[in-house]
Amino acid sequence: MGTFQSVGGLLADGESTWAPVGGQFFPEYGTNVYDWDAGIEGEAAFAGFDWGSSIETATAQGCTTCGIGGSGGGMFNITGIQSPPGWYWAGVTWPGVEIDMSNPSQASFTVDVKGIWNSAEGETPGAVTVRIEDENGVRISWDSPAVDGNFNTLGGTLNTFSAGTGFDYDSPSYIITIIVYGSRTPSWGSGATVFFDNLLVTDPSGVVLSEDFNTVTGPTAGLMEGMDAFAVKVSMLDGVHTWGSNNSLVVDNLLFTPIPSSLDADSDLDLADYAAFQQCYSGEGGGVAAGCENADADGDNDVDADDYSIMNSFFTGPQ
Repeated sequence: MGTFQSVGGLLADGESTWAPVGGQFFPEYGTNVYDWDAGIEGEAAFAGFDWGSSIETATAQGCTTCGIGGSGGGMFNITGIQSPPGWYWAGVTWPGVEIDMSNPSQASFTVDVKGIWNSAEGETPGAVTVRIEDENGVRISWDSPAVDGNFNTLGGTLNTFSAGTGFDYDSPSYIITIIVYGSRTPSWGSGATVFFDNLLVTDPSGVVLSEDFNTVTGPTAGLMEGMDAFAVKVSMLDGVHTWGSNNSLVVDNLLFTPIPSSLDADSDLDLADYAAFQQCYSGEGGGVAAGCENADADGDNDVDADDYSIMNSFFTGPQ
């Protein structure tokens, strides 16, 4: 028999599955994020690791000046790599691309890539791979030598790519990928930063995918910006491994709310804010007086005990 406990708090103190939205947690075997720049279409990014390896942070974003000659480009970065013995991976993709591969010598995938490293942080010049994956996850790949800090064109006609066993040259669609992974030689050491520009995929019909990144807007808005809806999930951690086979989880009073604003405009929540809250208190359904808008923490057009409870959860004291 258990008792109710309050869990949760500031989202900034929690862990997400992708660093650009405020966390540094990567579930084993990885995770994906989509639309990492509002100025381009169809892009995705990914990062992950398996047993025996780990990474601390990963980001992917468009950048208005990181392409060739200071033009628009894209980049991804990973830090805190711990490998070997296990594997890690990170990169960017364009899924759902239709390519006629009936004659691989008449189809191509090229992209200009630059890798940089910080020796002071234990990073070393590693390799970058470009690859095309069929709908079963089998791939053809083109591996670079160790990066040299300059832009180099990777890839070529698809008959020059190394093919995995069973690769489907007649797949309905493919995933275009730029990736770094390990452990392998040459190694990136503790981290990697990869810039890319002028991505081009062609087949006998002409250009299939072309991205020069000249319309990038920069980093996409984070978790709480530019979003219309969110999914909140409460679950048992590790299921039967930690809870056994005959237990239940009861959830009540679920609250998802912005952080209450200071009522006295000094950027903290302290006793002075509580005094101001008392002056604004109207009770359930009592409306919100002029100047008391910040006291309506749950946005239901009154200042009542629910608002007090929210405010109390974020009490900071004088700062």
